[in-house]
Amino acid sequence: DIVVNERLIIDGNYINERGRRLAEWTPINDFEGIFDGQNHIISGLYNYQPKGDSVGFFNHTGKQSITNKVEIKNLGFKDSYVKGITVGGFVGRAHSSIEISNSFFEGLIEGDYTSGFIGHASEFNSSSKQKALLSIKNCHNKAIFNTLFTAAGLVQNVDNYKEVRIENCSNTSKLLSKRIPTTYGLIAYFSRSNVSIVNSYNASSVIDPTYYNGFVGFFVDHYNGETIAIRNSYDVGDLSKKFAFKGLLYNVINENFLTIDHCFYRTDSISNNAGSPATLKEFENGTIAAELHNYKKGGV
Repeated sequence: DIVVNERLIIDGNYINERGRRLAEWTPINDFEGIFDGQNHIISGLYNYQPKGDSVGFFNHTGKQSITNKVEIKNLGFKDSYVKGITVGGFVGRAHSSIEISNSFFEGLIEGDYTSGFIGHASEFNSSSKQKALLSIKNCHNKAIFNTLFTAAGLVQNVDNYKEVRIENCSNTSKLLSKRIPTTYGLIAYFSRSNVSIVNSYNASSVIDPTYYNGFVGFFVDHYNGETIAIRNSYDVGDLSKKFAFKGLLYNVINENFLTIDHCFYRTDSISNNAGSPATLKEFENGTIAAELHNYKKGGV
């Protein structure tokens, strides 16, 4: 394991910089290939780029002239800090195919648009036919977000991907802000992409005043019949706040493009696209856990 700066974050959301010089991280740009952390943990990463538009451990992944996928696996961050405009704990901006697996982020992320793993993902040629795959599997986000506009547990924005797969992932982030940001459980915005979310959950918490807009945010465009499917997943996020919204999917879309199967949400609110309602007691006493565990359908 690597410790870059000891005890970087104190009291949850303050940088411990008094009386010392912090070692700053120089982000990796245009990364392509495989990055295997071999189950090591990087602690005390200090990535300060307040004017950076795409900020992360990797600022950018993929190259316009190369179509090979990027793979990041077996890597964890603890007690780490990332600041920019559009921020992902792992990747600021991803181009072409990218797979992240067996990884986690714990630390403080600050910016206008923040996420635990990927800030923005899109192919270079947005007018081309979708080819790329975005996959996040066996990953967990436990970031503290100090966000100006929008926060999302895994990915802020996805555009023009042939397939987006989220599998066995979770978000237990905490949102802090002096303004009124909007937060989403896993993905904030996605367009022109086929999305599949399986065996995943959101249990994030927010503070007033905050707009909490559900497990997944806006399905903006589906020009070529792109679909979204959410299976065997749940949202037990903090819906007690003043501006808490609905359940699993924020915006209503044509049911021909939507599949929600064996999914649950807390009964604090009601949504046409929410799945099955469940009480907080049912989440706490194991009833919903048993339902999810016993699910067997379509290889899930």
